[in-house]
Formats: sequence, C-alpha cells, structure tokens
Amino acid sequence: MEFFIKKNATLPLLKLQVVKNGRLDYNNFMSLIEQSALFFSMVDVETGVPKITSRPAGFVEKTNVDPNADPEYYLYYQFQNRDTNRVGRYEGQFMLRSSDGVLILPIREKLFINVQESYIADDLEYDSCYVSEFPCCVNGPTTAITINLNLVSVVTPSSVKVDYVLTSSEVLSDNLTLSFTNTLGQLVGSGLTISTGITINAGSNIGFSEVILPDDYYNLDGTSTFSNASVNYPIAYNFVESFNTIFPPAPPPPPQQITDAILTDETDVYIQVGINEYLKYI
Repeated sequence: MEFFIKKNATLPLLKLQVVKNGRLDYNNFMSLIEQSALFFSMVDVETGVPKITSRPAGFVEKTNVDPNADPEYYLYYQFQNRDTNRVGRYEGQFMLRSSDGVLILPIREKLFINVQESYIADDLEYDSCYVSEFPCCVNGPTTAITINLNLVSVVTPSSVKVDYVLTSSEVLSDNLTLSFTNTLGQLVGSGLTISTGITINAGSNIGFSEVILPDDYYNLDGTSTFSNASVNYPIAYNFVESFNTIFPPAPPPPPQQITDAILTDETDVYIQVGINEYLKYI
C-alpha cells in the first residue's frame, strides 16, 4: 500500500481502511475502537530511524448514501510539517492499544509513505483566508522553532580527560553537529585549548564525545571557557546554546620524590625540588 505526500506538506490526510476479514464483525470492532488508544508511527526504510513515534491518531466512519450499505471505517493521521520535512520512503503503522492487548495495522500488507520533493514555497506563514500576505511580501517579524542545546563537560585526572555530553530539548530528525573551542586554564602556562565537535544522531536528543590530553591535571586552575560555537543542521531552527564545566573532587597529587640528591657543606644553598618548591641547606 503506497501513500504519497509532498515535502513539508500536511495534506492529504493519511487514511487506512479497516477491512473486514470475517473474524471481526461490526460490533466487536466498534467496541475495540472505543476502548483503545490509537497511535501512528513511521520509520525510515533505509536507515531504520523512527521519524514519528506513537503520535495520536483517530478513526472515522464513512457516510454512505445508501442506508443499507455496509459501514466503512478508516483510521487516520494528520501530518505535521516536521513529519514531512525530509524526502524519503517510510513504513507506517497504526497501533490500537487496549486492556486486551495491542493490535498493529495494517495486517495484510505493509503501508509505505513516500515523501516527495516539492518545488513550491510551501513553508511560508499563512495569515488570512482573503488576502495574500506572506512573509516574503510584507514587513514584519517571523517566528522560528527554538531548540535549546546544553553542553556539559566533565574534567577528570590523571592526565587531562574531558567528557562532553550534548543534549537537545527536542528529538532531532537529522544529524546535528556542534563545533566549539574549549580552553582550560592552567596555574603555569597559557591554558589548554581543545577545538572539537560533538554530534547528536537523527532520532536522538543526546550525543557524547571524549578528549584525552597528556597534560598535568593538577596544573589546571579550575576555569573553563567556550568560544567559536557553531551549529551544523540542515533545518534553519533557532538554536540557543549553554555551556557548563564540572571539575569533580580529585585525589591529591602523588608526593614528589627527590632524585639525584645533592650533598654540600655550604650554607644558604637552595635546591629546587619542584615547581616553586626549594630546600635550604643549613
């Protein structure tokens, strides 16, 4: 069963006719519908990544002109723009969940939704049924979907290990990459500069990355700054980034051992044994 819809479109309505198979009569099906919660899901055929996950669906009875005709029932789902914002081929399923169990439709054959390329500017905001006033033709503010991105970095020893965790306020339909520069302050030195990025894969809202540097963790001064942040995503959403760094309590550094000790009979001699640490011979 094939269904076709244009990219970014919300119509036509997806309808699936419920076919009588001899095992489910009119009264039993109506009872099942009334006692069930209806949902619709859609998965990308090529990647297996869910595009729609258990969104509310509905049912309707067809009005027949002939009062003696058998009733016909349809399950339906109303698409949203974000459901069709990517061209591709998807497999769809309706789910009826009740206290008796779960019924997945269709049963006899698979339902495929084909999202086709559109060459019409169908993503413009519509304001009125009587005048053609679109954002391209009039001056005025437009609104965009805002997605919050929160990046948390955790810095731990024994060298310098930084774990980055990026979370999004929305489950993403495409891969998103946040690139940035993270500078860790040092007690001695100009700081450690890490230029890297982290990706959230399509169908998820969280991504992970790890960076390990061969530097001394105990030379860090506990400060962390972020700069040059940029988001790579195919849809023009409004992204708001926030950054936070955690330095968990670390064990004290191991004691320094003095090697190649120097013996001398001279007084007022200072021997360096570490960074800004000296021994005075008396």
